[in-house]
Amino acid sequence: MNDIKKEIKEVFIQNNGYSTLKELLKNKVHTLYIRKLLDENLIEKVKPGIYKLVDFDYDNLSSYIDICKANPAAV
Repeated sequence: MNDIKKEIKEVFIQNNGYSTLKELLKNKVHTLYIRKLLDENLIEKVKPGIYKLVDFDYDNLSSYIDICKANPAAV
């Protein structure tokens, strides 16, 4: 599982700490692994279909990024 975690983490890092379910599935990450990472608090759900890496080095504006990822029409 550690190799899989590294591969999944790399997907998040390539997307600045965020990833969509579509992007994860495109990278052949099974939903079982997504659930396991959620349960282990390694990723968290921003909204259905959008996830963020918990230990990514976000800046102090990351809560605004969460809002924009959750609702692109938000200002």
